[in-house]
Amino acid sequence: MTKQHARLAPSAASRWMQCPASVQAVEALPPRDDSSFASIEGTCAHDIAEQMLSAATLGNEYVPPMGEILYDGPHGRVVCDQPMVDHCQTYTDYIAALGIENIIAIEERLPCLNEHECSGTADCIAYDFDTNTLHVIDLKYGTGVLVHAADNPQLTLYGLGAYNEYFYLGIDKIELHIVQPRRDHLSTAAITVEQLNTFAVLAGAKASAAVNDAPSFGPSESACRFCPAAATCDAKREQDALEAFTGFEAIGVDTITAPVDHIDLSK
Repeated sequence: MTKQHARLAPSAASRWMQCPASVQAVEALPPRDDSSFASIEGTCAHDIAEQMLSAATLGNEYVPPMGEILYDGPHGRVVCDQPMVDHCQTYTDYIAALGIENIIAIEERLPCLNEHECSGTADCIAYDFDTNTLHVIDLKYGTGVLVHAADNPQLTLYGLGAYNEYFYLGIDKIELHIVQPRRDHLSTAAITVEQLNTFAVLAGAKASAAVNDAPSFGPSESACRFCPAAATCDAKREQDALEAFTGFEAIGVDTITAPVDHIDLSK
């Protein structure tokens, strides 16, 4: 059930592309369990969605394991229930609308950046031969942060990996899709091959910076939100202190025009 994560994981790209030093800062932390109930539940839902979509591509009926315990451990218990199946069906139906016959890969692990340890698993890749459009679809099972396809480093890295894998098809453009069924949220973004190549140069530079001897920090709300090293990060503390004092005007002694002569303590 546990998925392998690369050193420069696309799922953490919004962090390491803004804060290259975070990669080594996280690696320097003591061993820890980064899993949570939400992440485990998401993995279970992805497994169900994969089976459901695979059956659809073969024209077979999928019978979900209703009531089956998918995980039972220290983070809680995950059971395959009707809501989970319904949410996975929403994802499958969305892809079916793009054309089941166009699916070329399901849960495919892709190298995303040449010469860097950056790879991830694309939930679904489809190709429309009529429009020469490569579709990369990502299932987000979480309910916390609303995820958008535009300006999404993780999804763009998947798009880059898919393009590099299937460029021989004659791809003219790439469409990125987010399906977040528990938030009733769908999001798409179209990018050109030229834009994808521009992103590849930027991401490659950030990846190189992350593995250098003296990477730079770049604390920000989005970079630090899920960073395991945030609690002990000096750069974040300095940034927080700076932001706390932003907007306050320094008051000098000379600005105090009405000194207090005495204080009556009798009242």
